[in-house]
Amino acid sequence: MNKCTTMLVRASYGNVDILVPTWASVSAAISRSYLGAKFEPENFARKTSKHIEDEIDAIWKSKCAKNDRLYNASKFRLAGCEMKQDNLVLHLGLTCYKDLCGTNLSENFSLLQAKGTKDFSNKQAYMSDVLGVGLLAITSDACLVVTRRAQWTGEYPGALDRPGGHPEPSHIFLPDGSLKPDYSHLKTEEAVLQEVWGSAKQEAVDELGISEANIGEVSLMGVTLNTEAGGRPSLEFYAK
Repeated sequence: MNKCTTMLVRASYGNVDILVPTWASVSAAISRSYLGAKFEPENFARKTSKHIEDEIDAIWKSKCAKNDRLYNASKFRLAGCEMKQDNLVLHLGLTCYKDLCGTNLSENFSLLQAKGTKDFSNKQAYMSDVLGVGLLAITSDACLVVTRRAQWTGEYPGALDRPGGHPEPSHIFLPDGSLKPDYSHLKTEEAVLQEVWGSAKQEAVDELGISEANIGEVSLMGVTLNTEAGGRPSLEFYAK
């Protein structure tokens, strides 16, 4: 990896904002050893109120009534990121898919962002901001691999997309919040990073039906923020 400065650059492309570190050269990417995390569920939780929770409950009930395949699950929340020395450090908390539907995916997400700006000088303060991942996979004959999203999915049904999904807290944590036995030898933040980094490759394995052996070295290109979904964040990876 090339040496970087301690700042992030934000660029807008249509409905997507992209956060990338400022590198010394073009075509640089972040390797696993240069990604860090602060996992602080209490400090990096979204702000809320009774009115907001009532709205989330109503939206969730409505969505579930229309789609019986929806289910709630714990997710990681990206509260922000920073460059610290040569590392990109993710600020991670916990949220859930229900809260995503009631905030980022709500028709009124812009009102929540305005309230966040007014109350906390942070337009994402009330947003779930579930962390997603995607893998731009390039074949040996230089083709980009895309999939078509299922018609029943809650987001962009039927659209073309790269393989992707979410890192899952349930993969590494027990219901009481402690690490599962397979991860107990790791520090909590290292276990979280392992799940976050590995999830992009695993999504490609699950969605494309290929083995991990067919996927080369994975690199992180940057963080995207979907402005059509209240700034919903995603880590975008690359591999051949």
